[in-house]
This record gives sequence, structure tokens and C-alpha cells, in this order.
Amino acid sequence: MDGVQLVIEALKFFENVQPGMDGMIATGTVLAAGTKASIYVIQKGAKMVSYLITPKKKETPGSRKPTLKSGQEGKVTKKDVAIVIDINHRTLTHVAEYLDSKKIDADFIVITNDPAYSDKIQMLNYKNQKEWEAILKDFASHMTKIQRAVGSARVHIFQSTPLALSFGLGCVWGTVHPGTIYHYEGGTYYPVLHVTRDWKTG
Repeated sequence: MDGVQLVIEALKFFENVQPGMDGMIATGTVLAAGTKASIYVIQKGAKMVSYLITPKKKETPGSRKPTLKSGQEGKVTKKDVAIVIDINHRTLTHVAEYLDSKKIDADFIVITNDPAYSDKIQMLNYKNQKEWEAILKDFASHMTKIQRAVGSARVHIFQSTPLALSFGLGCVWGTVHPGTIYHYEGGTYYPVLHVTRDWKTG
């Protein structure tokens, strides 16, 4: 299954469960395992939630179907994973199309401030500094579980966030976690930065 098909299956799931999504979410929950895509909740914080989207595992004869229950933690299944930090604009499909065009077969981690991942964008209030700080604290708490889910996979980072928040997220990510950061321009993405500890040496 290519990335676009995987993302479309995940988006169908989100559309079908709105508006009752919030009540389904608990860290470690398998939200969807009966479709072509499996969706796991990596972490739910006060302001953000992170989802892992992977292809559904093939069932072997005599195997039981996965059940929706808490306490199961998803792991990346491929050598590449796209981390999509999505607040300003729904970019998941566009990211999947780009990766497919570059022949990068990836799982997806979506980090968003909208648990239902709906078309209704929840913009941050520039008058409420505490809201912005709460997002950064949430992101920091997500990092450990995200790193555990990612393992040794190559990380591709795509952000659709306010500029100030993007800077703050970079501060939280730091230089100890490797990854390639992408810039959007002219209708497509470009890999522009490769996170390295060498940045701190000057």
C-alpha cells in the first residue's frame, strides 16, 4: 500500500467517527485495526494528541483479529516515518503525495491540536501565551513515546504551524534527535535541514 492510500484510509476513519472522537482517545489505544490502516494513539496531552498510522498487519490463518483496547503501543513498521505537526493546515495528504513521488515508503505520525483531525482548524490565540506554552510542554511529553515508537527509522519532519511555535518546537526537539526537516515552497516540499549535534559546535 502506498502512502496516499494509507493516509486516505486513516482520514476516512477520522471522518466516520466525528464528533465522538474525543471520548475514544486514551494513550496506547488502537483506534482502527479493521481497515487497511492501523491507527494508534501515541500520546494524549492537554493541548495535543499524536497518532501513529501504519498499514494493517496481514492476518494469518487462525490468527485473532486485533481488538480495540488500551495498553497497546504502536511501533513504526517501516524504515522511514513522516512526522507531520499539523495545526495551521491539514497537510497529511500532501505530505503522502510528496513522499510517494520521491519513492519514500513511510509510516506517519500526526501531531495535532484537534483530536478529531477535522477540517475545522483550531488556530492558536495570539493573546493567550499560556496556550502556546502548553503546546510546547505537551510536545516535550510526547517526545519520549514518539522516539520509542520511531525506533531506528529515518525521521522526516513536516510542520504546518505558526512561525513562533515552529521555533519553540525546534527548541524542544533539540539537536540530539536526528531527522530531516522539510520546507514547503512552490507547491512542493524540499529537504533543507538535517538535524545534527554539530550545529552546537559553531
